[in-house]
Amino acid sequence: RWPGRKRDSAAGLRHPRHFGDVATVAFTDGSSQDVHAGQGISGFVGGQLRLHPLSPWSARVTAGYKYVTTKASNADIGLGRVPLEFIGSYRFDNGARVGSGLVYHTAIKLNGDGFFEDVKFKDAVGFRVEAGWRWILLSYAGLDYKARNGGGSTDASSVGINLIVGF
Repeated sequence: RWPGRKRDSAAGLRHPRHFGDVATVAFTDGSSQDVHAGQGISGFVGGQLRLHPLSPWSARVTAGYKYVTTKASNADIGLGRVPLEFIGSYRFDNGARVGSGLVYHTAIKLNGDGFFEDVKFKDAVGFRVEAGWRWILLSYAGLDYKARNGGGSTDASSVGINLIVGF
């Protein structure tokens, strides 16, 4: 804990594992690579608020950019999106913490870089649960992406390791 501090800023990196596929990219050497909806690395910034300096309860809001690319050397094929998170959490005296809240992904776009038509997805709302100790968290986010052109949906859920830095 940071006694006497009511507001904290947060920044970090995430590297989640994935569930649903949004594309399979074929390469000239005969290999292929799946682009998974939940996969990617993200950077984010935000703020955390505790109503009382000694309270174990806090609320955190973050915004960032999440991106995954392919191994293509002649194209920038990838999935980008802007995640917003609204998380309530409880911190135990031993430094452990748990939290949950809402996630909102917007500006979701699969960039085909001229090799295939770009695919835009509708904004997505889901949930997030997390548990960790001090500055490291294990999280699960559950949400689905739906293509704007009326196509089906894909599971964009992910499990991630989160590093949080407060200052």
